Amino acid sequence: MEQNVTDGFTIRPLAEADLDTVAALSGACVGENLYSKERLAAILKRPGHRFLLLLSPSGELAGYIYFYTTDLEEMARFARLPVETLRTVAAGPHPVVGNIQSLAVSPAFRSRGLSLRLMQTCMDELVRLSAVTVFGVAWKIGEHIPAGPSALGMGMRYLTDAHGVWADDESLYCPVCKGRCHCDAVVYYKTLQGDDAT
Repeated sequence: MEQNVTDGFTIRPLAEADLDTVAALSGACVGENLYSKERLAAILKRPGHRFLLLLSPSGELAGYIYFYTTDLEEMARFARLPVETLRTVAAGPHPVVGNIQSLAVSPAFRSRGLSLRLMQTCMDELVRLSAVTVFGVAWKIGEHIPAGPSALGMGMRYLTDAHGVWADDESLYCPVCKGRCHCDAVVYYKTLQGDDAT
């Protein structure tokens, strides 16, 4: 499955041959070892998980988005929040929800609206997977939220702050903390299906 998105850029799923290149881009954009080659290989085998690559017209890796479907309990564990906080914006007793786990665009390709294209593709796929609400836990560096403009540009809304989301990942080297990540995060959400969908 490969699709054109804009100006000759295409989106296609991660393949085994891409692991080294994607791990390098992830390390440069969001911190070393967040998506090591081994973690990426494991994602390929997980049902409901999608890791999509954005390729330039020349075939260069320009970015990626990783997302999957889950339930409120698992989403709350990941965000380190009470499940009740998420339940306020996800209708139904046991809703399927989406988690936008990671989004990155190479510095050479930024400021072209490509992150919005990746997020739109993600949300369209989550609707097909029956997710009623999508959440995104965005890295917060002081008061700066790199993914904030893209999230808000896609109609997502601020829900709450989250703390220590990545602190237990001993292998992740945070470029801000110069070691284990103690950065905060911001949780965004958007209703995808139902009366509140926009």
